[in-house]
Amino acid sequence: MTLSQAQHTSINRMDRSAIVGILEDHCFQCYDSETTEELRDSLRSNIEDHTIDACVLDS
Repeated sequence: MTLSQAQHTSINRMDRSAIVGILEDHCFQCYDSETTEELRDSLRSNIEDHTIDACVLDS
């Protein structure tokens, strides 16, 4: 699955706590040493491979 521009924009507008919340809700561990951009990339890749459903961006 390729993310739409709207989905990329939605992820880019999320603050770190929102990204961490989504990842942790899906049993991923997030560390302070990871940059917000690394966490965004992780969220993107997990949505693209369907590990995380894209509907999380609708909340």
